[in-house]
Amino acid sequence: MATQRTGTAATPTHKAGTALEAKKLKHLSCILAILVVISFIINALGLRWPTSIGDSMSPTIRDGQRCLYLKPWRALRANDIVLFMGPHGESSKRIMTIEKGKLWLKGDNAEASVDSDMYGWVERDRVFGLMLCRLPGVFDGPTEAEAVAQGKRKKDSLKEKFEGPIELQSETFAADLAHVQKTSVPVYDIKMILMAKHESCRIDFAQQGIRRPTAIVVEWIGSPARLLCDGKERVLFCTEKKATTLIPAKGVNSVEFSLTSTTGRIILGLTVYGSKVANTDRRE
Repeated sequence: MATQRTGTAATPTHKAGTALEAKKLKHLSCILAILVVISFIINALGLRWPTSIGDSMSPTIRDGQRCLYLKPWRALRANDIVLFMGPHGESSKRIMTIEKGKLWLKGDNAEASVDSDMYGWVERDRVFGLMLCRLPGVFDGPTEAEAVAQGKRKKDSLKEKFEGPIELQSETFAADLAHVQKTSVPVYDIKMILMAKHESCRIDFAQQGIRRPTAIVVEWIGSPARLLCDGKERVLFCTEKKATTLIPAKGVNSVEFSLTSTTGRIILGLTVYGSKVANTDRRE
């Protein structure tokens, strides 16, 4: 007597479907494993490819361009472009100077850059990326020629503002100047433009025939500069508005101006006041 079989035998179609699902699962596992490895490599190397926003590094890095950064694999040095956490968030700038573990960072486009001229030295441990290369792509930033043209327009704008009225001054400036003018007269006046290629401008009062200076009135606009009065330092802060200040000059023999960085420009106006009695012949 024949024995009756129970259950359903696997069909060829069912076997093929099971094999396909197993194959898909295997492929998915491989993809996940590759993604894990890639993620590990990215984290190990500190790979980043942020999009540049703004023109502070133009024309080297244009607005909208992506750059590839790696975790610093060697000691940082001057002229490196780094990615760091600045006071306003993640930013990229060029290293100008390194001193005792601190960096002085500047944008290549000084007219559009907020950098160490504004916020000072940056600690080395705030840097997490060293630029490896610029990535190809379509972006909206200016070409090098356009960046140069923009720089010229900004320079012309600074000149125009410098010829205009004073916009920034201390609350006591007017009273301080009036007090100086009671006993002093303007005996020396000069206007100058300092740019990165100019190391400094020094004025020796004795060589200019200035006797017994009493005060110096400085008007300026543009990048920050360093003012030395007989070696005593005073910093003229960065401003896009015409500013002025009055500096006591009793006993001062010379003044020297220089930019605080290797990029940028400043327009300066200098008026030296001297004793009315000592400088009578200069007025006649």
